Amino acid sequence: MRVLHVSPEVRPLNKVGGLGDVAFELPKALAELGGAETAVVAPLTGRAAELVEVGPRRGGPLFELCVPLDFRCHRVEVRRVELEPGPEIWAISSPLLDGKPVYPSSEAEGLTTTFPLLALSVLEGVSRGIWGEVDLIHVHDWPGAMVPLFARFHRYYGGLEWPPFVLSIHNMAHQGLYDPGVLDEWHLHGRVLSVEVGEFWGKLNVLKAGIVLSSCVLTVSPSYAEEIRNPEFGFGLDGVARSVGYKLFGILNGIDEGYWNPSTDPHIPFNYGPSDLEGKRRCKELLLEEMSLGPREGPLFCVVSRVVRQKGFDLLAQALPEMLASGVMVLVLGSGERELVDGIRSAARGFEDRFKLLETFDEALSRRIYAGSDFLLMPSLYEPCGVSQLIAMRYGTLPVARRVGGIRDTVVDVDEGGFGFLFQEYTVQALLGAFRRALSWYRERPKELELASRRAMTLDLSWRRAVDQYLYVYNLLRRR
Repeated sequence: MRVLHVSPEVRPLNKVGGLGDVAFELPKALAELGGAETAVVAPLTGRAAELVEVGPRRGGPLFELCVPLDFRCHRVEVRRVELEPGPEIWAISSPLLDGKPVYPSSEAEGLTTTFPLLALSVLEGVSRGIWGEVDLIHVHDWPGAMVPLFARFHRYYGGLEWPPFVLSIHNMAHQGLYDPGVLDEWHLHGRVLSVEVGEFWGKLNVLKAGIVLSSCVLTVSPSYAEEIRNPEFGFGLDGVARSVGYKLFGILNGIDEGYWNPSTDPHIPFNYGPSDLEGKRRCKELLLEEMSLGPREGPLFCVVSRVVRQKGFDLLAQALPEMLASGVMVLVLGSGERELVDGIRSAARGFEDRFKLLETFDEALSRRIYAGSDFLLMPSLYEPCGVSQLIAMRYGTLPVARRVGGIRDTVVDVDEGGFGFLFQEYTVQALLGAFRRALSWYRERPKELELASRRAMTLDLSWRRAVDQYLYVYNLLRRR
């Protein structure tokens, strides 16, 4: 079985967030654990071009395509890129993508060209057979949803036969809304703007069209598949989600346990495993010294995340003064919305010896933080799956998290024999309640806390179960 994955980002080419990890790890697991032939197609955006040029195995152009967009034919190069062992990665290169961000937000940044160019390049490449005989096309989020949209309604490609499409929704909040004027630029039939397909309050909603047109729609956790059927989490598309309930399922993400492994991780100062946590304690000592944080005997709470409202930073800002006043340390790694960043800094004023915010993202540093922290703060407003809690548990760091979406499916509360401190309501009081429980366990029940940490590290967080479920879906679609 040959499965082609289409994603706006993929590690290590142009990763921005968790989707970049999934777009790499899922195809890799499908090949290694499920025997499927997989390939990933992504645009050469962000720092990708620089990486390709300096990588150990450079990605020269293997194919050249001519893609119709904006009343012109654009030359596109398709490159095979190998920067680390994993799935086949194919990069779409074009002058239209040079210097563009991974996720454009304006016309100047490529909002109306980057993802249409990706979709059209995929369709042209599949029609020419450059990836062999493709049995399924698995697209990710609204940028990937442009592929089934163009396959059905493009004035040329809409007349061709295509393999079944599978759409994975990693975040329902991001939908790809465009003014109707793009239809001419993209050579799309006006029928796509019918309310049954892509029309959404007078605009073209790419994610909605992808949901309607795909043979199967998947979310990245079972709980999220249920949640997006409701107005609270559906972002205006809950009715669409309910209408396609017969083909909407949730499959829980995993992580690559070889890649995220504290016993072999070369980026942390001391390796350790569930049978001996001494290395974790030494990692914490060095991390506190590196970050100039204290008191050394207190617990360290970390946040590794984009600073956006989805991740609960408005709650965190309100809770921080009490947290820090109780004698704990808080370390935040991430960048994002300026208002939230400023709010977090303001809330921690006066506690500079116990709080640090590193407004960047560095994967090696994130690993040292996971390894050296006692707890992970994750008060998410919504969480389709969540990768941070999986990595944290792999490193023996216990989540203090809201019981929502994928967190509900992956974290069991310590009071139920598990390895996390969960809360339900999206309120400061609920977050502080979970925080106080974690602090109480740290101070009064250290042996039980260590056992919970060991339990977390022995969980099966791999892709194996997910691979079986994906292959089941794929085989059902192939037999249709």
